[in-house]
Amino acid sequence: ISHVQQETDTIWLLYQQEPLMDTAYIHQFLLDHGSTANHVRFLCGRYETPLLRNYGPISGYAAFESNLERFIYNGQYSMYGPSSEDSIPAYLAQQWSWPLTDINLEIDGSNILHDGIKSGFSTTQLLDRNPQYTGVEVRNILREKFNLNDWVFLNPLSESGGGSNYSI
Repeated sequence: ISHVQQETDTIWLLYQQEPLMDTAYIHQFLLDHGSTANHVRFLCGRYETPLLRNYGPISGYAAFESNLERFIYNGQYSMYGPSSEDSIPAYLAQQWSWPLTDINLEIDGSNILHDGIKSGFSTTQLLDRNPQYTGVEVRNILREKFNLNDWVFLNPLSESGGGSNYSI
């Protein structure tokens, strides 16, 4: 935080009040580690895993009411655990006044990448998690929802420090 807080307007910290901590504890932690709470805003949410990839948020740009604007994607994360975490994308969209859009795909946030020039990438694991759709249908859903020209499916990495079940 201390490295980026002078370069950005706001750093958002999602925290859980119970049972872990409150903002006083976080303020003290920042001070103890050479930082401050300058530019830091706190959002109290309910989640059961520290792995943000399990519940988003995934953001993108899309046309809403004829304007290209940032949105938060509300995916299906049921295979990752507690449904309470599904509330995080909607909560952030409300806090930031961004549109929230549903995409009926089972996905994890760490498997969605954009190159900044209208292409998106994920592993073929995304296809395996959505057997109700063909590969072409999944590609078209993602291209439309993320306002992209192309979507590329890559083979999962077999060994990347996370074992055989790990993918990008």
